[in-house]
Amino acid sequence: MESVYAILADIGGTNSRLQHVKIDKAAKAPIVLKEEKYPTSNFDSFEDVLKTFLKDVKNEEKPTIASLGVAGPVSKNEVTITNAKNKSGKQWPTIKGSDLAKNLSIKEVTLFNDFEIASYAVLNMEKDDLISLNDIEPTPNKVKAVIGVGTGIGLTMIIPLEVDDNCIYKVWPCEGGHAGTPLTTPLQQEYYQYLKGPEAYNGKFGDYIGVEYVIGGPAIYYMYKFLKQKFPKD
Repeated sequence: MESVYAILADIGGTNSRLQHVKIDKAAKAPIVLKEEKYPTSNFDSFEDVLKTFLKDVKNEEKPTIASLGVAGPVSKNEVTITNAKNKSGKQWPTIKGSDLAKNLSIKEVTLFNDFEIASYAVLNMEKDDLISLNDIEPTPNKVKAVIGVGTGIGLTMIIPLEVDDNCIYKVWPCEGGHAGTPLTTPLQQEYYQYLKGPEAYNGKFGDYIGVEYVIGGPAIYYMYKFLKQKFPKD
């Protein structure tokens, strides 16, 4: 197989991370030729990010494929990133794989949910890569969940399709950050009411605030302010 040049990317509301790689049959893993991290808000669209990244790539190393992990629900190879905005607060336009391929002369551009990609990577982790929260041994070939908090909240379910020595898994990404917030203690309920008030979101979301705006990136500042007021001596 001849060498293939590709773009790999992880695109989120805060940062856009990209790699230009060479895929060679003789190599065990892609060879990284270039790697960059850009603040998402510095750009008006992901196409602008990609153009900036590719501007000094040699012609003979131009990518023919791109696999992009994006923080949002992908449908028909298109996605709108909920938290991707420029410095003026304007929402990024929808990312369309077909438009990127055409405008940047890349043969094939495929979009994936970012946690979908992470979940397939989780399946390749070794026991030494894991930290156990209790003494219970995991049961192999069962449903798994992958959850992560960043600017938003990523969530996938990993479902076994065949339970045998060669178990095949299917990853189902979902937008967990838009789920409701379980509030079980008086302190949690007080914090939730604080978020609705003038010192935080000031009614922006009405009576319903998705969990990513309660414990995710946008809430860190408000969480700190609330706890500082509640426990000033701590």
